[in-house]
Amino acid sequence: MLTGFQNQLKKLALDYENKRFLVAASGGLDSTVLIHLCHQLKLDFGICHVNFQLRGEESDADQRFLEELAENLNSPIFILKENAKDYAVKHQLTTQTAARQIRYAWFKKCLINEKYQCLLTAHHADDNLETYLINSFRGTGIKGLTGIPEHRDHILRPLIQFSRDDIKAFAKSHNITWREDQSNSSDNYLRNVIRHHLLPYFQKRQDNLHARFETTQKNLKRQELLLEDYLNLVFKQVVEEREASYRINIKSLKQFPNYWHILIELLKGFGFTDWTSLTGLIEAQTGKFITSSTHRIVKEREFLELFELQDHSVQPIHITLDDLPKTIKYEEGVLQIETSKSFKKTPQYIAFLSKDLLKTDICLRPYQTGDYFCPLGMQGRRKLSDFLKDEKLSTFEKSKIWVLTHQNEIVWVINHRIDNRYKITENTQECLKIHYSPHSSS
Repeated sequence: MLTGFQNQLKKLALDYENKRFLVAASGGLDSTVLIHLCHQLKLDFGICHVNFQLRGEESDADQRFLEELAENLNSPIFILKENAKDYAVKHQLTTQTAARQIRYAWFKKCLINEKYQCLLTAHHADDNLETYLINSFRGTGIKGLTGIPEHRDHILRPLIQFSRDDIKAFAKSHNITWREDQSNSSDNYLRNVIRHHLLPYFQKRQDNLHARFETTQKNLKRQELLLEDYLNLVFKQVVEEREASYRINIKSLKQFPNYWHILIELLKGFGFTDWTSLTGLIEAQTGKFITSSTHRIVKEREFLELFELQDHSVQPIHITLDDLPKTIKYEEGVLQIETSKSFKKTPQYIAFLSKDLLKTDICLRPYQTGDYFCPLGMQGRRKLSDFLKDEKLSTFEKSKIWVLTHQNEIVWVINHRIDNRYKITENTQECLKIHYSPHSSS
């Protein structure tokens, strides 16, 4: 097994002999064997462990076991002790998700602070097969069936080709001891049911189960690559990538067979799950939208626009008009405010206002539903939403609109139109000039 492990490292980490490795360890069989393999190859490695405090004294005993092992092997060890249940309650997560977040945040911190280059985890062939079955039972696509990757960025899994029996045999032949997590014997978890009952059933009735599964995964990965290549070609023809959004051209999309399935594949990484509603947007009325936890996709006249949801807790910015000129930076750009003795016709990104009428501070805030103003050049009040519709702004562009207000009255829809009530007149004694510029894309 040592030779096989070494060959895997050669494949996964170029010039591995000169790299520094961090081993994610629980104290169980798999990670303990991984530690011993690293030691036997005389690698430069450290041990990283999180005590989640989920099993009382047992969790503390796992920590002590690893500390003693690290001392015996003359290896550095990095321990984090954090209560996963408390973290889960605080962040409204399942305990399992909380533990994963804590674990990988700690690994990342140790990699950076201690200057390790790669993280080694002890996932093996049985873990891979169990994950495949769990995902297939829960409902998944082709990606969920391709299993645990051998590597992802700086994370390497050099035991992924070895079975649990291989690892246990190596441990026994080298008199390696490890800690047993009693929760692994419980059938309260789907993974344990698969491990204790389903896999033994198949192993008794089918020779070379792991070899057959490996062939299945190779076929799935080959098909996944073909799908990715096809989607990349489609993407270039139907999607316009803008600074802060994506626009999917509906006419171009419809030229492809099964275009509704293509739409699902293009958007599956953005948190959407209601595929029927999503594909229904193609024929929906303008303005119809679907929202996931992170993104919104909106039907416009000729395209679907996808953008990330904005933080609606943005606080208004109060601006005093003393000590001018001044520069105000905000989420969507920069305002340069100064007084002016003259007025001239200007582009829409510059506003001239009658400073005489601004008796108090002005306020900068995002556009809100229900806003009204009196657009310059028009009679009476208008809903800002109607004005923006006439300007032919998409839903995404509307979400970027900010306004300047004075005593709750809009004085300027930034980069669009000032309010008629605050325009310069022949009686104006002092002008206020405000220049808007967007944030630099760099």
